[in-house]
Amino acid sequence: MSFQNKRYGDRDAMYQWAWGVIQRGEIKAEKFSREALAELLQWNDRNGCYLDDLTKADGMPPITKQEAIDCLKEYTEEDE
Repeated sequence: MSFQNKRYGDRDAMYQWAWGVIQRGEIKAEKFSREALAELLQWNDRNGCYLDDLTKADGMPPITKQEAIDCLKEYTEEDE
């Protein structure tokens, strides 16, 4: 699942929706693309470094899909 396929006028509302459905277990994080998960993590942690251009600028490899899923699970569990 990718955010580019969604037609939202408000990107913040889109990220809130995605965060909520993952947190509630309605959609598994694995269904989202690596890029979409990175976008969602960046939205949640604006000081983080999840997007490819940010990791590249810091000399780090891009976040893998599994790393993104693990981070997302950790963050959503904290919110419960």
